[in-house]
Amino acid sequence: MLQCQGKDDFMQQIIKEINNHIDVRKNTVKLKKIIQEHPEIKLNIDLCRKLLNDEDWKVRKNTCSIIALSYDEMYCDLLFDQYSKENNYIVKVEMIETLSMYSYNLIGERFEMILANLLKLKDENNDRHIQTMISTIVTTKAKAGKIAQPVFTDLKKDTSVVLTCLECNQDLLFNRVIEPKKRVNLGVMVKINEMRQIAKYRDYEEALFLLTNFKDVPFEYEAIANALEGSNLLTLLDSMHEANQYLFRIDTSHVDPAKTKNEFVQKLSMAIQSRGKQRLFNSSSNYSIELQLREMKNNKVRVFLKLYTYEDPRFRYRQEITSGSMAPYLAGSIIQLIKPYLVDKADVLDLCCGTGTLLIERCFEQKAHFVLGCDIFGQAIEAAKKNTKITHMDIHYVNRDFTDFKHDHLFDEIISDLPISSTKINYDRLEDSYRRFMRTALKLLKKDGYMFLYTTEHKSLRKILRFNQNDIMIKEEIHITLKNTEAVLFILQRL
Repeated sequence: MLQCQGKDDFMQQIIKEINNHIDVRKNTVKLKKIIQEHPEIKLNIDLCRKLLNDEDWKVRKNTCSIIALSYDEMYCDLLFDQYSKENNYIVKVEMIETLSMYSYNLIGERFEMILANLLKLKDENNDRHIQTMISTIVTTKAKAGKIAQPVFTDLKKDTSVVLTCLECNQDLLFNRVIEPKKRVNLGVMVKINEMRQIAKYRDYEEALFLLTNFKDVPFEYEAIANALEGSNLLTLLDSMHEANQYLFRIDTSHVDPAKTKNEFVQKLSMAIQSRGKQRLFNSSSNYSIELQLREMKNNKVRVFLKLYTYEDPRFRYRQEITSGSMAPYLAGSIIQLIKPYLVDKADVLDLCCGTGTLLIERCFEQKAHFVLGCDIFGQAIEAAKKNTKITHMDIHYVNRDFTDFKHDHLFDEIISDLPISSTKINYDRLEDSYRRFMRTALKLLKKDGYMFLYTTEHKSLRKILRFNQNDIMIKEEIHITLKNTEAVLFILQRL
């Protein structure tokens, strides 16, 4: 009699019915639910073999899921054996997914053999399933360190690169970058032959490489995959790397979510991989490149290339972050926006310094005489000290609530990323926090000195500014549109 290791009466009843061929599919689902709640339960290997040989492919698929939940090496040989006999590709995919959970030392040699066979296999009806298995095996190899990462060797010729930036920074960036250049929807397009040519611009977010063959391409996964196949993607990658293979991911964060439903990303990934000449493999981790989809007018699409093989030198100092840390390109963008108001050898204060990003970016742009950061969170202060040490900058930090902060002399500039509230309950507290911040800041700022305050809670800050209009003047309000947020940078002068 086939049994489960355990003496639960309900389990034994289920297994008895399976042995008697009673509602096998339903009983397999019941087993799966039980083991989801009790993964310590291990099914007898003979029972697993029986279920993996059941005529119902859904029973076989569910059995793979049960084995994955149990996660025991005793099932490994059985799965490989059944894989070689299995004819249903949906079940084969599930088997490979389950096997990928085991140690690569246990599965590696056999995975290599399966991969070699899959790469030779031509079956249009099952190509998506074949590509899914290839992707799973390649990802497993990459996680185990069995795939050599591409080595970035820099550009070899003039190459078009789009520097994405905030809309409010586009003109500032355009006026500073090298020729030839062009304003585009995403920011500024430049033509460069070395990546170091853009390393000095601290206010662009991403460097995206322009791919050819994307004129009037509809937002359909087959059309996108075909366009990529005929593009300069592999030629461009090879010109910048020493590599045979590239692991990629698809980024759809910049398109309407409604257009990527119904497994769109998976279908697109597998279609690209299928056309990738065994050099492009989709991977959920350890990827070296990103294919970034950008929605165009009239339901058209463009795809840009983003490299993870290139280490951006601009923000190497940012080794320590917290959940509220400001993105360094955003800090760099703010500094460019306030640059006309900065002076050499200024005394600079940040009363909400976090991990130090704004102060560090301020000092990269222009020398200061004395720089001080204050924050109530000790973890953020320690992170700021570590980040600053990497830059060799002379910035001081204190762990203190800005309400209690005092200093012997006044400051020329106060620059801060103000705290925000995520719930209505904290809204009144936030307004009170802004009130206390302004009270402290006004005591510490020199006459005619400047405050540069960035916040997404601009309505609350405006209210506080109205109460202090005799002490502070609004010089500029710069609206900054992020993905799902509208922020404002207030440039204020002490009266």
